[in-house]
This record gives sequence, structure tokens and C-alpha cells, in this order.
Amino acid sequence: MSSYRKVNYSLRPAKHAHRRMMSEVLSCLYPFQPVREYQYVGFGSLWFEDFKLFHRALGIKRMISLERSGAHERFLANRPFQSVDILFGESNARLQEIDWKSPSILWLDYDAALSGSVLLDLEIAASQMSSGSLLAVTLNVEEAEEVKESASQGEDTDVALELFRSRFSDFFASKIFSDDLRNTPFRNLSFQIVTSKIEKILATRNVGKADVGEKLIVANICNFSYADGHSMATFVFLIFEEQHQEQYNDCRFEQLDFLGAVGDLVKVLMPVMTLKEIREVESQLPTDDVSSIKTDGVPESDIKKFAKIYRYLPNFAVLES
Repeated sequence: MSSYRKVNYSLRPAKHAHRRMMSEVLSCLYPFQPVREYQYVGFGSLWFEDFKLFHRALGIKRMISLERSGAHERFLANRPFQSVDILFGESNARLQEIDWKSPSILWLDYDAALSGSVLLDLEIAASQMSSGSLLAVTLNVEEAEEVKESASQGEDTDVALELFRSRFSDFFASKIFSDDLRNTPFRNLSFQIVTSKIEKILATRNVGKADVGEKLIVANICNFSYADGHSMATFVFLIFEEQHQEQYNDCRFEQLDFLGAVGDLVKVLMPVMTLKEIREVESQLPTDDVSSIKTDGVPESDIKKFAKIYRYLPNFAVLES
């Protein structure tokens, strides 16, 4: 079943905050070229939330949505702007049809775990993306698909582990165990495999490049961890030529409010607070001293969570008759 039939992407607060943080990451790309001139490629689903945000906040016009659903008319009817092209079919096929000559932003926003199909999408894109391009990959990191696959056949986790090794052993050097296929260890392992795949692709592209400045490198900008029912992670990379190191430095990603340093893990943690408490805390922000915020009974841990992400949360309102 297509993911749009299972999840309303406009009603997930953690995803909403994560999406707005991503928008700020993209806003830093201007040293390579004006962000509005980038091409954006993603999985719009029926709601096209990222497309609407990136067009309105960043001015991006060239946009391509990849959608494997057969409900063509419904998706076309929900297309938010005429500049959004929808390519129907499997991403493995349609990614090959895109022109990657100019800097692009590609967000492979999956709702499933790491798979061979994910790595194939990475290979197709990273083998063509030009310098200054951003590549983001979102995966379900709750548990490996191999765990579910083995369980459905009545097999134990040892079988799942061997199956996982058989599929991905080329992308990790250390020994892994069954505990590595769930939760935080699985998030770390997924990141390791995705990074290794991209690095291998770029190493192949760099073969035969006599000019050192033309060699491509990949930088991990940051990673996001969030949950709206399932544990999800987004790994964000920038691909650029060595001769563009200065442009990369000028992006100043580390100056983003939610990012302490390039490569950090950003945990999008949702506080448990009432609307009244939210208004009370928000009226005392921003502040460099969260402990100075006065509230009636709200745990300081929730106040700290809220203070980190309040700018990126949706505006909630309650209508009562």
C-alpha cells in the first residue's frame, strides 16, 4: 500500500519541525548558487508538504515529485503549483530520467527501512549529481526489514542477521550482532551503510580525474532523529568538488540554531505540554537561560525540548463550539 494511504503527512508535529529545519539547512546553500535556482526532487505524496514549504520559504520553482502510486488523477489534482512535475513509477527508473547537470536538492524520504532499492536510488543519483548538490535520505530505523522478514517466516534473529549481512556486508567493516538491527544501533548502522555507498560511488567518479580540484567529496551536514509513531532518521549530505571548498565553508551550517557543529545529530523531541503551557513558555522565549523560565509544574526537561524547536513547530489552535 502506498504510504499516503497510511499516513497523513500534514498532521505529524515532529515531521513538521524536521521539515522546517531542513528548509533552514537548504537556505545555507547560496554560496554555490541562489537557492531559488536549485532543482528540488522529492517524494511529494498526496500532501506535497515539503514542496509547498520549499517553494514559499526558499523560492524554488523547478520541482519534481516521484510517485509510484497509480492514482494519477488524484495526485495531479492535489499538485500545489504548476511548476511541480510528477513522475509516476518506481524511483529506480524515474531518477535516471532527471537532468542532474545543475546543482540539485534530492530528498529520498522513505517510510521504510534500508533496502537494496534504497542503495540503488543512491547509486543512480550520486553517480550524476553535480557539485553543490544536497542529498538527504530518510529511513525507518526502528528495526531492519530483515527482522520482519525472518519473523514472518517463523525464523529467529540469527537468520535475520545473516540475511542482513548477505545484503549489506560490502558497506560495513566491523562485526555486527542482532542487537544492531534495532533502534539506535540500527540508526548508526544505516548511516554507516548509506555513507559508505555514497563514498564508493564518488570514488568511482573520481577515477581518471587528473585535476585534483575536480574530485568530488561528500560532507555529512547533519542527521535528524524524530518519531511520529515510528523511529525515523534523516541523513543529510553535500556533494561538492574540492575546488569548491571555500563555497562549502561559506555555507556556515554550524551557525544554524539547532546545530552545534557540522555532522551533529539533531534530535527532534516533542515536549508534552498543553496549549496554555506552550503559550506561557513561548512568551518567555528566546532566552539563553532556559532555567529562568517560570511555569506552573512543567518539567524543565520539557521546557528545554520546547525551547530548542519552538520556532519550527506548527501553530496549534483549538476551536470550541
